[in-house]
This record gives sequence, structure tokens and C-alpha cells, in this order.
Amino acid sequence: MAVKKTKENSIEMYTRWYWEELMEHGYISKIEREPETLVCADPLVHYKTKRLASKPPKVITFNLLPKIVLTYDTKVVWTEKARYIFYDVIDRDMVHDVFKFDRPPFIANKDYDEPGNEIIVTRVDTKPPSKAGQMGAKLSSSYTFPIKQRMIMDKHGIYVDKFVPIPMSGSGITIAKFPNTFTPRRYLFTDREGSTQLRKINWNIPATKTKPLRKVPPISLDQFVRERLRFLEENQIKLGL
Repeated sequence: MAVKKTKENSIEMYTRWYWEELMEHGYISKIEREPETLVCADPLVHYKTKRLASKPPKVITFNLLPKIVLTYDTKVVWTEKARYIFYDVIDRDMVHDVFKFDRPPFIANKDYDEPGNEIIVTRVDTKPPSKAGQMGAKLSSSYTFPIKQRMIMDKHGIYVDKFVPIPMSGSGITIAKFPNTFTPRRYLFTDREGSTQLRKINWNIPATKTKPLRKVPPISLDQFVRERLRFLEENQIKLGL
């Protein structure tokens, strides 16, 4: 079901820059913003007696609990070029599913376009990191999204991926896509349209038992793809593929 598009906020704009760069390099064939609303749970219908002054009582239905829905932000259609580099597919029943190379950057589903051709799509809902979400709009979405995500998977066999583009307020470095995949070229410059002023970007990677806190500069799409292909090649050899 199509819905009226909402105004794009800055976090969604950064995400769009990410998808547009992937499309420019042939990893994505189509980007759709807010293409549909998915039903997480149908309304719970119950009955009540309606009493009228001049007519006999009448039993009618009403929604005891409302329908629960999710309008996710973006649907992208992948090309074969992106397989395993950016996505792997999860089947509706998940009975025989095994991600070939660990958890992929994005999880995709098989779908069909209007002519009926099979396509591979990822549906994403863009979110700020949890701490940033507590200080901004849509406060409840940070908490309700995982519940809706599970309900949609159970009802439709569709996985809606969460997209956190950047860490904010010291939160979200481990799940943010820009530090963990690539940082789009456009994000290297400030938000103002046509800006030539570079941002000061260093992603703070938390300390571990073996490594101290590190400040890591952003990497490009080309650099990420090279590193990912090397990882895939090494694991193909280990798996004997």
C-alpha cells in the first residue's frame, strides 16, 4: 500500500547518499523511498451491542486492538555484482538458510517486479543510534522497531534491515554502516548543497582486550570492495569452494 512521503531528515539524506553511490557503481539498479506499508499485525476485531432508542439492539464489530503497521524508509534492488559483497539472501522459511560468508552487511529477500521477474531486494528502515534517538524525534521507534521487525518476519517472511548511517553522541559505532562498510563521497563534505568544506571525520573504534581505542579515517567504496573481495577469496579457499 503506497503512502504519502514524509519529509527527508538529515539521517535519511546521509543514507540516500550511500545508496546513490552504490547505484552509480552498478551495485544497485533501483532505489525506492517509502514504497509501501507492511502490516505487522491485523486488527483484533470484537463484538459489542449497540443500543438505539427507537430500534432493537444490534450486534456490531469494532477494533478492540488496532492494526500495527510499519512504513519502512527505502527499498533497494540489488544487482548480481553486489552478491556477497553487500548482501546475502534469506529465504522465507529459513529452513535451509546458511549465510555463506558470515553475516552480510545487508540481508535481502527474493521478490518480483511488476512484469513478474525475480529480483533481490533489501528493505531498510533508517534509524539514529539509540542514544541519539533518545534526544530526537520518533523516540518510540528505536524501541518498537525490533518488535515490528520480528512480527513482519513471522507474518510475511520479509526481513526489514535497520540502517544506522553514522554513530552519534558516542553511540552506535558497532552497528553504524559508514564506519563498518564505506563512507559515501558526498558525506565527506558538509550538508549544505554544493559545499566544498570537508568534514572532520575519524571514527572512534572502541578498545578491546587486544587493541586500544583507535581513530579510523573513513574508507571509500572502492577500498571497502577490495577488502571485502579479499575476505571472500580467503574464505572460499578455507571452505574449499
